[in-house]
Amino acid sequence: MPFLPFKPELNRYILVVKSLNAENARVTWGSAGKRFTKKEREAGINLADVFADSNPFSVVFKKVEDAVSAKQAAEKAIGDTVDFLEANTDAKDAVLVKDVCRKLLARREALREDVRALVVPIRHMISVIAE
Repeated sequence: MPFLPFKPELNRYILVVKSLNAENARVTWGSAGKRFTKKEREAGINLADVFADSNPFSVVFKKVEDAVSAKQAAEKAIGDTVDFLEANTDAKDAVLVKDVCRKLLARREALREDVRALVVPIRHMISVIAE
């Protein structure tokens, strides 16, 4: 991410508050909050940048990222095992190996479903309170 302009140029979570006359206000997103001046609020606050490590999406995205990494590692091992078994099996063990490969490939599909199940809607609230 340090080499991509995502946060400053492409992020769509910009909070603009123009109708609050208080000089300072606390913006809370999820469980994290920070103070902003009227000028900062009116110019727009890049929420994903300001709350980069503490926003409602962080925990859920981390779970998905970890599950994808684990799935990819398992898929690599499964793929290597299936390839090895298929290339090194003689006729007398073919039925057994075919069953093992079928079970390994089913496990790969189960890992994909596990990741898909982690992709859920995230409910969150943003509040702006004058200080």
